[in-house]
Amino acid sequence: MDLNYITLVASPAIRRAADRCFANPPMVFPVSVDGRTYAVRSTSKPDLFYRVDLKLAADGQTRLGHCGCEAGRRQVPCKHLIAALSVHLGILGMRKTRKAAV
Repeated sequence: MDLNYITLVASPAIRRAADRCFANPPMVFPVSVDGRTYAVRSTSKPDLFYRVDLKLAADGQTRLGHCGCEAGRRQVPCKHLIAALSVHLGILGMRKTRKAAV
């Protein structure tokens, strides 16, 4: 599957997507065992879910994401992508805290 990923760095487009996400947060559900694929429920159509894929770029630092919604297919940052990234970063933070406590 060849997806066009969006680079997830601070930008006005990412900020607008984050504002939309936090104003009306969608539900996020982990889908894959590796923890990088999420199903995000549409807030306008509750029976509709969008697939969000996250990964690191080859440099190992830059985060990339793709959403299956209309905006994501046009490589425009969307609230589904921000919601999935927020959950993903929260999970990573909990894993890091748990490892430090052991």
